[in-house]
Amino acid sequence: MENLEKALSGIIENIPELDLREHESMRAHCSFKVGGEVRAFIVPKDIWEMTKVFYYLHMNEVLPLIIGKGTNLIIPEEGLDICVVSTEKLTKLRLGTTDDTIYAEAGVSLARLAQFAQSNGLAGLEFASGIPGSVGGGILMNAADDLRPGVRRGRRLRLPPQQLYQGKLRNNRRRV
Repeated sequence: MENLEKALSGIIENIPELDLREHESMRAHCSFKVGGEVRAFIVPKDIWEMTKVFYYLHMNEVLPLIIGKGTNLIIPEEGLDICVVSTEKLTKLRLGTTDDTIYAEAGVSLARLAQFAQSNGLAGLEFASGIPGSVGGGILMNAADDLRPGVRRGRRLRLPPQQLYQGKLRNNRRRV
């Protein structure tokens, strides 16, 4: 993938402090502990670093696979020549601008979110304490029906569903 190589060169040159792992095994990043290597595995430390990464990927027409905790994710053992961007370090969690809101980044675990809400006297997230994923994945996937009504504002990267995956991965996600 020539475009991916160009994007990675730009990222390495312009974001030297970025946690970028080449030919990373996905076993450690998937809940089932299986999976081959991906060409690049990127872990931005904050939303600004993620924005820079997406700039270089977009400029080179590379569509990443964005993951959170890797819950229910399986990468084929033969691996994939793709770029994976993990939200695992996007874990800021605080009370929002009003008393009844919470600011939670995509990498916050749903269990941590539920505990935080309970500790701050907020109800409605009790169901999330037993879900093993993250806020980003929960909004997009399994917990979406319970979480979406409570999501009032947020910055979301909107990609057409067919662009959420590359290579041999199938699109079975619902639109947000």
